[in-house]
Amino acid sequence: MRLVANKTFIFLWLSLLLLLVPNLILHASVNKTQESRQSQLSLGNNQTTDSSSSGNPPQIGGISAPSQAQASGGGERFRISKLLAQTPKGAVHDFAKVLSIRDEKAIEEKLRSHRASTSNEIAVVVIPSLQGRQLEQFSIRLARSWGIGKKAENNGILLLVAMRERKIRIEVGYGLEAILTDAIAGSIIRNEMTPHFRRGYSNRGVNAGVTAIIDVLGGDYEYDPKSGNRKTNEPVWPWLFFAFIWIFVPMVGPAFGFRGSGGGSGAGFGGGGFGGGGASGGW
Repeated sequence: MRLVANKTFIFLWLSLLLLLVPNLILHASVNKTQESRQSQLSLGNNQTTDSSSSGNPPQIGGISAPSQAQASGGGERFRISKLLAQTPKGAVHDFAKVLSIRDEKAIEEKLRSHRASTSNEIAVVVIPSLQGRQLEQFSIRLARSWGIGKKAENNGILLLVAMRERKIRIEVGYGLEAILTDAIAGSIIRNEMTPHFRRGYSNRGVNAGVTAIIDVLGGDYEYDPKSGNRKTNEPVWPWLFFAFIWIFVPMVGPAFGFRGSGGGSGAGFGGGGFGGGGASGGW
């Protein structure tokens, strides 16, 4: 009987140990994890304090938070006063870094092609801030200083975007005011550009503005004076006709291919004149 009792006692102790040991191991592991997390949080707080006291941007999740200058589009490095004295090379000047390299090249090529086929000169300038200057006054000063457009034709256009002020200006040269009127320029800003900027797609807004300006100069932008917007009620039958050709007569397809336009010179402009025509807007 004593032997049976001893075996039963030993069995109960072993069973108890088997139940307690895993719980003790789990408890120790949880405590160790919590202590590790607390030490990491303490270290992170010390790093944030050190970076703040040294003037560097704090770390958020391992990524530097933008400094005040970066959040404003690099406005502390950009000097608008130097912009007037620059000799522009190319048509696209993104000082606010809102365009990717791919976007900038695509817009540059689009403007170069338009210039080669029409001699019209269009400049795109995106700046971090006006730095206290008035939009319209600075826009016309910049357009005149750079001499956008040919001197004889005065066929220059400046598309200016100020990111911090959330303002857009289309400055139109004398020779194009009858085509790109103030009302149409306002429609481009209001309907083609502003919706993209409000959604945070600045690159799309710039590209949409450039495309609309080129459409206007090419006669492909129909403006409705009553609504103040672009007409959208285009006839459907031409599109159905071309769809029929491409689907049922595939041999005709190559005859409708487009050839790339030759590139014009991208260095500088021709000295066109401006008289204040154009429109302003914002988002």
